[in-house]
Amino acid sequence: MARVPNPRVPLHGPPTDLDYFYPLRDLLLIDGGPFGYTRVVEVLRDLTDLGREEAIHLVDATPAPVLVAVFPGIAEWAAARLHEAGGSVQILNSGPRQEQ
Repeated sequence: MARVPNPRVPLHGPPTDLDYFYPLRDLLLIDGGPFGYTRVVEVLRDLTDLGREEAIHLVDATPAPVLVAVFPGIAEWAAARLHEAGGSVQILNSGPRQEQ
């Protein structure tokens, strides 16, 4: 089940020490949504310079990065637009990845 965002809490969680050094975020599209992904494709075309075919391929290839190394406000705005269209997204720190 998709997580419903709370507008008062950032989607990326509480600030960490990495936020000071790496303030940029990556936006990943996790799922195109259960109600057809036509609206998600249109929002992707608005957010990026992708054509219709590329946007459809991006939705079919989920999880896939939509925006890479953008400011947190832009990432949260784009995530809200994709959520409204029915997609599931995740915002990650754009800094170095840690092995788990």
